Amino acid sequence: QLVSETLRGMTLNFGQLSKQLKPATYIDNNGLKPYEFLIYKTLLKHYQDQERFTDASDTALAFAKRNPEHPQAKQFELQAIDALEKGGFPSLARARKESFVQRYGVKRQAWYGKDPLEVPKVNKLLRTYLDEITQTYHAAAQQSGMADDYQRAAKWYATYLQIFPKIDKAPEVAFLRGEVLFEAGQFAEAAKQYDQVAYEMTQGDNASQDKAINNKAGEAAYAGILAWRKAAGDAAATDPAVEKATLRFVKAYPAHEQATNALARLAEDRYAAKDLQGADALAKQLISHTPPASKTQMANAWRIRAAAAEETNNYAGVEEALAWLLANGEAREKASVNEGLAASIYKQGEALAKAGDEAGAQKQFLRLQELPAAKGSAADNIRATALFDAAAASIRAGDKAESIRLLERFSEQYPSNTLAPEATRKLAALYLETDNKKAAAKQFARMRSHQDIDADTRREAALQTAELLEQTEQPKAALQAYEVYLNEHNPEFTQAMETRDKLVNLYAAQGATGNADRWRRDIIQADAKAGASSNKRSKTLAARATLHFADQERAQFDAAKLTPPLKNSLKAKKAKLEAALKDYGAAADYGIAEVTTAATFRIGQLYYDFSRALIDSPRPTNLNDEELAQYNILLEEQAFPLEEQAISIHQANIDRISKGTYDEWVQKSLSQLGKISPVRYAKQEKLSNAL
Repeated sequence: QLVSETLRGMTLNFGQLSKQLKPATYIDNNGLKPYEFLIYKTLLKHYQDQERFTDASDTALAFAKRNPEHPQAKQFELQAIDALEKGGFPSLARARKESFVQRYGVKRQAWYGKDPLEVPKVNKLLRTYLDEITQTYHAAAQQSGMADDYQRAAKWYATYLQIFPKIDKAPEVAFLRGEVLFEAGQFAEAAKQYDQVAYEMTQGDNASQDKAINNKAGEAAYAGILAWRKAAGDAAATDPAVEKATLRFVKAYPAHEQATNALARLAEDRYAAKDLQGADALAKQLISHTPPASKTQMANAWRIRAAAAEETNNYAGVEEALAWLLANGEAREKASVNEGLAASIYKQGEALAKAGDEAGAQKQFLRLQELPAAKGSAADNIRATALFDAAAASIRAGDKAESIRLLERFSEQYPSNTLAPEATRKLAALYLETDNKKAAAKQFARMRSHQDIDADTRREAALQTAELLEQTEQPKAALQAYEVYLNEHNPEFTQAMETRDKLVNLYAAQGATGNADRWRRDIIQADAKAGASSNKRSKTLAARATLHFADQERAQFDAAKLTPPLKNSLKAKKAKLEAALKDYGAAADYGIAEVTTAATFRIGQLYYDFSRALIDSPRPTNLNDEELAQYNILLEEQAFPLEEQAISIHQANIDRISKGTYDEWVQKSLSQLGKISPVRYAKQEKLSNAL
């Protein structure tokens, strides 16, 4: 009882004088060391009873520090922490726990001669304290967002792993440390921590069980990729660490839900960085990945493969990729994919053509015709070009029949295509080469109607159309074609004159004299208007036309008969004579030798025939013999000057012999003079013939 009362008195004094009177000082000054434990124990209970929890904690900890080897020292350390927890001082308690972890977890101070980690109670306490410390600091960091708070949390996670590197919970702790580092912006350190979780922390404490217990491995591997990306910043698309982390993740965790996403993103990064071949290798890996990628990822992978193949002119590879997209891609991109697919097939044909493999090129071009394409679409335009080029390949290969077949097909399917004029031109040439003039004429007719063909070419086509129709004995069509050529295509002057002459001859051959004469008049007018453009050929045609109209006047002269009374009929016939003479004179005025000699001959004949008509005209029936004789003399007097005029004109014709002109009309004048005046000209005629 005395001891109890003594201890009670001492305790009350320490409680009242806690700041001035410390148990340790009193004990040391009074030699009470053997009673130290009893004194501290009583004081601790006193403080606890009075709910002076901080004093209780300080008292317990003070004893433990003064007596580290005492059997109750460790228990007092724990009571120091418990007191603060009971008193509702978590921060102070946590500080005590941090010190406890540092002494027995980090420094590994012996626990009654043993390794603290081998003491189950201490091991458990250390884990419990570390869980609390790390969770508290992690939560505080997330709440404040302060770098220092994140650093503190990361430090304690590191401490946790330092003390317990192989416990089952180690991967989770390491993962949390990675998250803290990530949130703190230390992306490279976070990535390394994640990678450690993913690829190194695969076994639990009991390694002999060979049982993987790291549930965070896959998640950490993917988080590592994200961290490496953050660390690389704007260079993430080409950063080697990002690529290494992604490929390592996909290989180690192929079934992870993010595996295909990571691989797809890496491929897209390479594509964005214009490393198409690197992107292609990744896209190929994604396409063959098991389990398979999503439809969207597959579509993107095939798009990358198409672009990479195009970069190396591997158009078969482009075709393979786009064929997949056409069959499996989105409806909204069907048109563009179809265009690309058509282009890839076309490029294959183009390459073969360039290499001289015409048969192979044609095969590729014709493959395109099996590709469905909306009328007028870009793919349809490529298909049209391919059909045209298939025909061109046949031409180069010398297969004219196949070329014609393909060009006809092209013209039928794509009449409005920009290559249609060229197709028509080639067809026309091929038909000419194969002597199919009728078919060639049709193509030339189509050429002249193509507004996309230049005016000169259309003009030539119009002329050739008419000529071929004429050659193939289609006169009506030829006449129409010549008139179209002349009226619509504005040929140059000389060609226009020749065309008019063609029309004259064709109409004349058809017996359409009115139309023929219409074009003769057109010839005369065109030459008259030509001015300086008039030339020998145009004058020749105009002279011939004028001669023709003079012949018509001559025919009217011939038809005008002299009948009694002679005065009336003679006047009419003379008028016809003058009209014919005027036209023949106009024909001769052109100065074209062949026409001039013909006109001269005809003028001479007119005078001579007029003289003969007078001589041979019917006599009045009411004349006696003397009157009749007198009448005949009068007629001869009228006819003689005309005959002399005829002789003079024929003589003028034969005088051209000395100037080098000796044609059929000069010959005829010479022959006619021999008949009119054989005494004077028959001998000369022989001489002329001798010449």
